[in-house]
Amino acid sequence: MTIVLRELGVEAGVPKEGRRERRARETRRKILLAALELFSERDPDAVTVEEIAARADVARGTVFNYFASKDSICHAMGELQIEALQDAIDEGQISGPTAGEKIAQAMRVMATFPSRDPQRCRTMLIRALATLQPGELPEHRMQWFRVLENWVREGQESGELRSDAPPCELAGFVMGLQLQATLLWACGFVDGSLGDHQARILQLALDGLTTR
Repeated sequence: MTIVLRELGVEAGVPKEGRRERRARETRRKILLAALELFSERDPDAVTVEEIAARADVARGTVFNYFASKDSICHAMGELQIEALQDAIDEGQISGPTAGEKIAQAMRVMATFPSRDPQRCRTMLIRALATLQPGELPEHRMQWFRVLENWVREGQESGELRSDAPPCELAGFVMGLQLQATLLWACGFVDGSLGDHQARILQLALDGLTTR
């Protein structure tokens, strides 16, 4: 996922990936995709690690080499969101002329991954949050934060976004809104798609962040 950071002008500082690392990354991704497929078919609580291994065509022990539990698999699903964001950047889908439009386009791309079913998304979120340690932010969330921070800084420098707060605070604010919107949708408090709900919430935020 370091290409996302590099293309957006953020220094990644990650050494070149070797054959072993690439193979490990591909296996990890295969397990995550298999789990996502199964979670989209039925309640994640009903899916077993054995089924995930079979769908990924790997041994059960291989799954545990990469993930401590099914909860940690749910926790790592955000890696697929960052991968989708990278693909969208490569394909020119994130091309808004303003920082706000880039953020909106990116969030809509990422919203396709938790699940199209609120209940299943809620189960995945609960399991993911169960593995989160105080003060811990997964690397894929740090990558998303850096991307947001870079776009916010870009918006501030162009005069689009208010500059009376540091970019890191505004980026954290947007990340918090994204999580809140996902939780509200997953808990059934809003109708429609997750992408549409997040877009509405983000627009409300941008109305407050835009330079007057």
